[in-house]
Amino acid sequence: MAGEAVLPCQSRYAVVEDPAPPPASLSTFLCRLCGRSIQTVSDLFITALGVTHIACLERECADPLTDGEESRLIRLCWDHEVAVCGVCGRKYRIDELGADPFRERFQLCPICRVDLTPSVRQHIADCSRIRLNDPWWQANTREALARARETRKASQQVRDAAELARVESEVLKTRSREAAEAARQAQQDAKRVKRESPGQ
Repeated sequence: MAGEAVLPCQSRYAVVEDPAPPPASLSTFLCRLCGRSIQTVSDLFITALGVTHIACLERECADPLTDGEESRLIRLCWDHEVAVCGVCGRKYRIDELGADPFRERFQLCPICRVDLTPSVRQHIADCSRIRLNDPWWQANTREALARARETRKASQQVRDAAELARVESEVLKTRSREAAEAARQAQQDAKRVKRESPGQ
């Protein structure tokens, strides 16, 4: 319309800003065994098949309790909890643990179906009643747990060293390519200067 002021586009339309993106998750790794996120570096263990929680790897690699270990637990620890589930936090007595006979897995959390054998063995190493009644068994269990921790630590150090060597190799390759490119560019510049120089 004549005489009507024309407003700029910014005045006629409200500017709608894109919503802020959700904050990035702090955890970028998922455990290949339980599927849950790995929250801290101290819980992370790198294997050839991927990354796992250290506790999940312990459960996966744990040998089942022997008949002798089960009978001793029933005899000495029948009246108190012997395992705690790291997933749901529930505690169980020896007669409350679940089992999966088709897969030959025992000492399971009845709720989460997580193997609690490492937790049971840790109980053997810490239980005061076992210390009084069967200290030799407890000492052997502690020694076996310590060896397993050292083996796991050494294995992780080897993997860390291999990863560091791989990264350093990639850095050296990149620097070598950059140096070769710089030399090629310098050679081209020298040829161009020679061609452009007067009297040549």
